[in-house]
Amino acid sequence: MRLIIGIGILIFGVMSIKISFAPQDLGLFREILYVPFILIIVFTILAFILDKSYFNLNKKYYQFTISIIGFLFCTITTFRYLYIQSIDKFQTILEIENKAGANNVWDFEFKNNGHFRLVEDSRLGETIFHGTYFKTKDTIHIISSNYKNVMSKFPQIGIIKNDTMFWQNSDTMLVKKY
Repeated sequence: MRLIIGIGILIFGVMSIKISFAPQDLGLFREILYVPFILIIVFTILAFILDKSYFNLNKKYYQFTISIIGFLFCTITTFRYLYIQSIDKFQTILEIENKAGANNVWDFEFKNNGHFRLVEDSRLGETIFHGTYFKTKDTIHIISSNYKNVMSKFPQIGIIKNDTMFWQNSDTMLVKKY
């Protein structure tokens, strides 16, 4: 029984961490993404109950190994979700959106802590990506992001002139808030 719970903890733990580091899908099936996280919590609780009963028999601390691994997966996933929520709560200093007829349907929110939030609309909802940037005068440099769409080039450097953002390798966008 402990072997099955241990395998479940490993499988669902890895899945929950991958989902927490991936872009956030906000659509019809959003809640399905939380199933591995819920299952890792359930398996960790079951593992702790079994580990405690085995510990009571022979007083060996290594009995808690499976519980600790499950707890680590839960902790990493929880902190990642809290980290993403904390990024979204920072003040937006620059907000840009695509012009009509653009190849992409994007909304960028550049936060005052050096992070950005990118919302990409799709047919079933929207996907939220996060990344880091730095700004020098009127130029934005994208440092990193979790955007992995092969259909369109992701912008790296953009220059703001008046109410327009000119990206070097992507669509021109309009400034909503500056």
